[in-house]
Amino acid sequence: MSRRRVAGMIYNLTNRQEITGPLAALYLYHGSCCYSSARCVSLPLGDVTKQLMELEDYSCNLINSSEDATASNFRAVSYLDDYIYRPKMLEKLNLYEFTMWFFRKKHGNAICSWLGFLDRHPLCKSHCLGKRYEDVVPVLQTFRFPRNEGQASSEKRYKYAVLSLVLFKPFRCLADIVSHSSDEQMWIDCYDQWKPQRSNFVEEIMNNMEDFCSGFERAKSAREEASVTSKPESLTPDGDTSGNENDDLFH
Repeated sequence: MSRRRVAGMIYNLTNRQEITGPLAALYLYHGSCCYSSARCVSLPLGDVTKQLMELEDYSCNLINSSEDATASNFRAVSYLDDYIYRPKMLEKLNLYEFTMWFFRKKHGNAICSWLGFLDRHPLCKSHCLGKRYEDVVPVLQTFRFPRNEGQASSEKRYKYAVLSLVLFKPFRCLADIVSHSSDEQMWIDCYDQWKPQRSNFVEEIMNNMEDFCSGFERAKSAREEASVTSKPESLTPDGDTSGNENDDLFH
């Protein structure tokens, strides 16, 4: 009875979508019925893409670069700035892995020169990168990956190519990804050329994203079919900012 009460409390405090998938996987693998979520961090993919492609306004933060607590010297800095001006030794790191392993911090007492930003970073004199002790799970904000099936529309293939290359191909400027960013077909061609070269880790992450999209759509279809008289609930959790397949940026 006590175990049932504890389980009931966990289920009531956790979003159904968040807990159902992991519990089903644990059941299939004969694992424990207890699920503990990994630590997550936000990856503002929408703002990164907007800034990189120079399509529209993007958000940034005002950070005090002064080492004197009584003085103020604020500078505007974005998440993309941290990645573009990362140390040279992290040249081959893609945006997804960068988010998993590194974060911006003040120099502190000891300056980590090997993790210092390049000179063009707005906070190169006051901040550097810190290395995480444990990997975290990047949570993509604003955009959700569309399914990239063989029958997918050219619009979805274009969006899939853009997000995949920005997220998983190392770059320091847009030209490192594609020579003509306004050419949708060129994005698709660049993705097709890059795809065979991706690492096993990147391939696994992308396959997991495909599985999520597939399961999400199947669950949505099943729910709509089962709902006859009542209006079906939205499958998007409250507060979810991951977006959908019809983002304005790609219209």
